[in-house]
This record gives sequence, C-alpha cells and structure tokens, in this order.
Amino acid sequence: MLPSKSFFSVRELTTPDAFGNRVIPVSPDTLYDAINAGSIPALRVGKRVLVARTIVEQILRGERPGVPSTDEARSDRTAAGR
Repeated sequence: MLPSKSFFSVRELTTPDAFGNRVIPVSPDTLYDAINAGSIPALRVGKRVLVARTIVEQILRGERPGVPSTDEARSDRTAAGR
C-alpha cells in the first residue's frame, strides 16, 4: 500500500523496505531511463525527479502510465457532454 502522498521521488519508489520490497520493483537507473525516454511522466524540481501518485498507481495496476483507463476516459467524455 502506498503512503498518502501526491508525489514520490525515484528514491522512495526504488529503495527496498525492511522486507526487501520496492514500491516499483526496478532499479533507480531503470526508472530514470523510462522517465528520460518519456515512458513514465515525471516532474523535475531542481535535481529531484517526482512521479505522481496516479502514475504510480497505474504502473502497479499494469496499465500504461499517463494513459487514462477505459473507465476514466468514458467518465471524461460523459462529463464533457459527449
């Protein structure tokens, strides 16, 4: 379960906990490579790279990060009156 935060640093997502588990089970270099390639949307604040909670949740659900799920897209169209 994710802590109740809006954004996570790459370090927070890839540092193993006391049981050796990582939020996202990849190395920091792999996550940075995906961010730099544009595969994972991230926000740069100074030297820190932050990933939004919604993006982390999409990754953990096995979805493509930054692409709305079918339900989200459907509710957006409904809200827009389409």
